[in-house]
Amino acid sequence: MIIATLHSVVLLIACSAMFGNSSSLLTRKAHFPLAGHRAEMRTQAAKYRIFCVNGKIEIDTRDINEMKAARGDQVCELDSFGSLTEARIASKRRGGVGAPCACK
Repeated sequence: MIIATLHSVVLLIACSAMFGNSSSLLTRKAHFPLAGHRAEMRTQAAKYRIFCVNGKIEIDTRDINEMKAARGDQVCELDSFGSLTEARIASKRRGGVGAPCACK
């Protein structure tokens, strides 16, 4: 019981030191530049790609090497987009996911 109370007091003091006072806890955004940068890099790197896999259209976020490792050598990338919606629209112009396709 004493340890749990001591832990709560230490946590409260640490939060007060980080944020100034308790009212700022609700209004102040925490700033973690490295965490935000990493998340931004993942978002930028994530592309939705249209592949022809074994003669059928698929949409995936993996790159060509990852797809070949997972699905075999009969894989080619047909196009890539920044959003899933764009990739779905483009795949529908080719017949949609599951439609026949050919690698050139």
